[in-house]
Amino acid sequence: MSILKSGKKTRRERTLEERQEKVVQRVEGLGKRMLQQLVQQHKQLMSAMFQNHSKLTPQEVFDALGEDGGEVVTFAQGLAALVNTTTGETTIDMSGLPGLTVNPDGTVTVATE
Repeated sequence: MSILKSGKKTRRERTLEERQEKVVQRVEGLGKRMLQQLVQQHKQLMSAMFQNHSKLTPQEVFDALGEDGGEVVTFAQGLAALVNTTTGETTIDMSGLPGLTVNPDGTVTVATE
């Protein structure tokens, strides 16, 4: 059959192993990108709260967040724990941040050390 003549090309059927390898590569790539995106988003969140361009102190940021501040802190800490446990290393390090206390009403108090 000539490639210049119309007609369907015949494709070789992929083996099970080839199809599995293709799926594995896709899953691995998506997983790596997801991890990179989670880490990047976490960094951006921490930067917005602790190094913002509005020259607010972290306490002023949490005061503005009000009762939602605790939810943000809990989420950020949970995400860090999930990522660090999954990777087996400290991929997201929150140890350099000031101490944060989530109060019963959801507000956050930032340690002033």
